[in-house]
Amino acid sequence: MLVAVDVQVTLSWDSPTYDGGCEIEGYSVDVSLVNPSARTFSQIPPVYCFEHEVVIEDVENCVPYRFEIKAENCKGYGPGQSVVATPIPSSTPRIVTASSLGIWCPK
Repeated sequence: MLVAVDVQVTLSWDSPTYDGGCEIEGYSVDVSLVNPSARTFSQIPPVYCFEHEVVIEDVENCVPYRFEIKAENCKGYGPGQSVVATPIPSSTPRIVTASSLGIWCPK
């Protein structure tokens, strides 16, 4: 699930169906702009977590971001899964799904 509201994005996910024969040790979440040439922004460093949920703060409203989640085990990182989200002002909260990525943001 993904919730993108007012300068933050909350991501949650399930464990991979196959762990490669080693227990999952944690997850890395990489953050990037969907259209980096359109603007400059402060690079958000990768987030490392041990749970199945993370809150990414200090993202800009109405700007689409790509989040890539990778599981890590004793053999390294597995293939990543990406999702795109656009945080919207808190006056219009909504849950973002793949079908609602074309949301409206006031200028």
